[in-house]
Amino acid sequence: MDASLVLSQNRLYLVSGPRVILPALYELAARLASRGALRVMDGGNTFNTYPVAAALRRLGGSPYPALRRVTLARAFTCFQMHALVCAPEPPEQPVLVLDFLATFADEAVPVGERMRLFGDCLEGLRRMATRQPVLVWAAQH
Repeated sequence: MDASLVLSQNRLYLVSGPRVILPALYELAARLASRGALRVMDGGNTFNTYPVAAALRRLGGSPYPALRRVTLARAFTCFQMHALVCAPEPPEQPVLVLDFLATFADEAVPVGERMRLFGDCLEGLRRMATRQPVLVWAAQH
């Protein structure tokens, strides 16, 4: 998968699929990080540095410079995902959001509150995508 074909400036992409697509997403992360800064927001605790490093090694050279360009933030609740996505001024770099819907499945949070936060997050993703490419993976469980 060539990252230049998947993510172009000012676009919001949604990928929905089972966890078996994670290797392709790690490959994409490696290709993006090899070219510059990458922001990863992980809602399902799925980001694994080892396959990204392996993909970077296959691209040639040491993976460490590219890995240092990856900013990773994990959200364990819908409130944390909301805080990540709706931050006032996200940096202008590609964004990869992993397992976006996982944090909204928390039955301890009232449905109305989850729906409000989800709506805010969708708007935040749209706003973010006006400045940089954003790819969101919604895992099928």
